Amino acid sequence: MSRPRSVPNRFRARTAGGSRPPRSAVLSCCGLVLLAPLLTSAYVPPRQDAAAVPGRVDVPVVPDDGEAGGTVPGWPVEHPALSLSTRTDPRSAHPGDPLTQSAVVANTGDAALFGIVVSLGSGPCHDVLGRLRPGDSRTVTCAGTAPTSGRVTARAVGMTHTGFAATARATAEVARPAPPPAPPAPARPSVALDILPARNGSVPVRVRNTSAVRLLDVAVTGEPPACRRSFDALEPGEEVTYTCPARPGEVVRLAVTARSLAGAVTAADATLVLPPPAAPPAEPAPAAEPPRPAARPEPPPLDPPVRELADSAGPRESPAPTAGFIAVLGVLVMMVSVGALSSATRPSK
Repeated sequence: MSRPRSVPNRFRARTAGGSRPPRSAVLSCCGLVLLAPLLTSAYVPPRQDAAAVPGRVDVPVVPDDGEAGGTVPGWPVEHPALSLSTRTDPRSAHPGDPLTQSAVVANTGDAALFGIVVSLGSGPCHDVLGRLRPGDSRTVTCAGTAPTSGRVTARAVGMTHTGFAATARATAEVARPAPPPAPPAPARPSVALDILPARNGSVPVRVRNTSAVRLLDVAVTGEPPACRRSFDALEPGEEVTYTCPARPGEVVRLAVTARSLAGAVTAADATLVLPPPAAPPAEPAPAAEPPRPAARPEPPPLDPPVRELADSAGPRESPAPTAGFIAVLGVLVMMVSVGALSSATRPSK
């Protein structure tokens, strides 16, 4: 019975006989070839100055007695980082308006970054920058539209050759533009009418164009008819003054109308009441007589004393009976005389 050969002898026998080596040996060789550049670029020889290698972490050595010792150089530690800023041009736009978004990406870490992809949300746009060394920066732009949210976004992603990723994000506000100013309102026509105080039996009337537009067909109407007027046009700021007769006590009531070139109509009115005529001067009142002094009361009359005539025959009679007797005697004489006259004038038979 033959003795089995060992693995190395079998490997040597197949190799010498021209057969291919085992598959595991091929894969091992390929792995060493691929990892060699990584190991040689990342490993720091012990003889290199530790201060000259940025980002390297030295591992402290602790002796068996527990006291701290020196440090042993180890593998470097990378700190990849990206900074990103973005803006739009113009800075204000309505949603859907075209704009240009730009972004500046910079490598702020201590390791080179590869395959950097910058995405801008206004397009959207995606740009691949490739390699970016520490401290370098690149600018990318994108033609897009303003979003309805009023904010654009940007994102950048990169990776080191050892597989560490770096990400950065940024936003920018897109302000809404101020609304355009409202167009100025068309100038409105306006007219003024003044009736001035009367002078010497006439009333001054003043018509003014108080607007900034030309007035046409200016007409003054009202009472009295003598104060009515019409004018073809009045320029802005122009005024016309005329006079019309008016009687004292009369009411002057006028109105003016006009229109602009655009057809707008304006009107004004005024009223003046003339004072009544002055009354004639009144005659001066006679001067009041001074009051007369009060009359003194007169004393009542005294009865006249009756004088008695001395008569030897006795007292005389009172005059009252004598007067009555004389009156009766006169009546009798008159009757006799009338009878005699009537007898004399009667005709005889």
